[in-house]
Amino acid sequence: MEARDLLDDVADVVVTDGFTGNVTLKTLEGSAMSIFKMMREALTSNFTSKLAAAVLKPKMKEMKMKMDYSEYGGASLFGLKAPVIKAHGSSDARAVYHAIRQAREMVSQNVAALIQEEVKEEEKTDE
Repeated sequence: MEARDLLDDVADVVVTDGFTGNVTLKTLEGSAMSIFKMMREALTSNFTSKLAAAVLKPKMKEMKMKMDYSEYGGASLFGLKAPVIKAHGSSDARAVYHAIRQAREMVSQNVAALIQEEVKEEEKTDE
């Protein structure tokens, strides 16, 4: 997939090596934060812009929530015997909560065993 497609719902999961994935995520996070900062400055620069900001605020909040890493908790690492969630280095309490919620959900849905079963089935088909 192309990098430009990452935010366009082209895939639910993107598999990459740790370095590439981390650089991509950090770049997206930094870009999003910079864009939101520039938009905030533009939308608070004068009275007319502030009126426009009032109208746009609910949609802007919704968009920001979609890109908020603390909403997701962290990245799931697969290929292990148990779920591992790699949380963001600057995680706050909310992000840690969501990382724990994500791990609990993976354990309750037995994700590691499901992956193992699927890999075994795939290996049988390849033989």
